[in-house]
Amino acid sequence: MRAGESGAELETIKRVCEAVLKRILKIILLVPPAIVVIILAVANRQAVVLSLDPFAPEAPAFAIEAPLFWLLFGALFAGIMLGGAGAWVKQRKWRRQARDKRREAERLRHEADRLKDIAQGSGVPGLPAPDSRRAA
Repeated sequence: MRAGESGAELETIKRVCEAVLKRILKIILLVPPAIVVIILAVANRQAVVLSLDPFAPEAPAFAIEAPLFWLLFGALFAGIMLGGAGAWVKQRKWRRQARDKRREAERLRHEADRLKDIAQGSGVPGLPAPDSRRAA
């Protein structure tokens, strides 16, 4: 520690350094994918037809005409949503366990409060106060 610096000043310096490092890390991690997305969007601006009718490709019953990058981003978004939903469903066991533990903790807290009230209010004798003599 340098002369004149207190613990509070060091904590402030530490928080500022952590914030700057987080900002730099965000830039390093987010800027390259953003550049790739922009390049992909610019390179794939032409309109394409997405046909969902395999039996009549020349006159489809349902077709969407959109720029290719919109279809790619839509597929990416759908994949992220489906993956997130799958992970959420897979974690239901842990959510249920946490909910049960929270209920049990609340029940035990209420029971402890009730027993504390009984011990303080009704004059039920508890353990005797320790005396100054030591037991052998």
